[in-house]
Amino acid sequence: MADEENKEQSDEEVIVIEEEEPEQAPPPQKSNNKLLLIVVGVLALLIIIAMIVLLVVVLKKRAKKDENFTNQQIKKITQKLSKRHIPKKDIQSLIKKANILYAKGKKLEALQLLNKLSIYSEALSNYNLGVIKIREKNYTEAINYFNKAISDRDNRCISALNAAYCSIKLHNKKLFDYYAHLAELYLPEESGSKSYPFYYALTQYYLGREFESLAGLIRSKTYPKETKKLKTAIYNLYDDPYNAIDNTKEPFILGIEYARIGEYELAKKQLEKVAQAFPLKAGVALALVELKLQEYQTAANHLTYAKKHDKIVYPIKVTIKPDTFDIKAAQQTFAKEFLNKDQIYNILFYYAPYKVFNLNQTISYLQKGSFGL
Repeated sequence: MADEENKEQSDEEVIVIEEEEPEQAPPPQKSNNKLLLIVVGVLALLIIIAMIVLLVVVLKKRAKKDENFTNQQIKKITQKLSKRHIPKKDIQSLIKKANILYAKGKKLEALQLLNKLSIYSEALSNYNLGVIKIREKNYTEAINYFNKAISDRDNRCISALNAAYCSIKLHNKKLFDYYAHLAELYLPEESGSKSYPFYYALTQYYLGREFESLAGLIRSKTYPKETKKLKTAIYNLYDDPYNAIDNTKEPFILGIEYARIGEYELAKKQLEKVAQAFPLKAGVALALVELKLQEYQTAANHLTYAKKHDKIVYPIKVTIKPDTFDIKAAQQTFAKEFLNKDQIYNILFYYAPYKVFNLNQTISYLQKGSFGL
């Protein structure tokens, strides 16, 4: 019995020991999990840092590569420019790069690129620098660049035309006349260019030879917008509104042209499109059209606005003729104007429908009347 009790006690002890060991195992497992998470986190952080560093290095290498590629292109082009005969195609590729940079707002880089080009092709670069200054509305500086281009004997006609345009903007008539005649002098140099008809037309237009200019514009296949604009101006000058309408899409000009041919409803629609943008100029033109349409109230509103802002715009005065209440003057006007041939016909055929009771009798009345006339 004692042995059995001892055996049971030893068995119980073993059971107790076996049950206690699993309960003490979890704490080390938790610490191991925490350590594993820390290690994984550190590794992930290191991987992220490595990826960022790698991305920065790749971007820098790419930027450097692009810069080296651009420099190689510039070097390649400038080597070609250093030769005696320089094809313009090689120059245009570099100019195109500069124009793209300028369009993207990188004006300084564009100017630097053109300055590099100016070392090898100074005249062409000065011309393009002048164009950039025109876009910046710095007309005095633009003329300086065009003068440099002209002095280098390259693009002289085009540079002179642009300088003439700048002179117009500066309101310098003498300078404008000088460059216009200078453009005519250098015009033969552009005889082989596709744009020669347009250069010829613009030169003649600047010199006041509008009819000769129109002949060049009809043959021009370049500068389509400018060509149509000049055509419209010349057709207006020669009182040809129908051709002017065919060569423009500008609402204000269309409104004026439609008004000139008596299409007042169409004129009003076109002028209303620009009335808010140009309340003075378009508003006064719209008022004149509305007067023709007998829309007196709206016409008066537009003219009132014009009077407040610009008193010299179409100073229209509505008055009664002085001879209206003068009997002698009225009798003289009646004798000279009222009883004329055309007026009598108008009166006769205006009142004739009201007298048509008997067709044969009416015809006989008209015949008798014609004998009297």
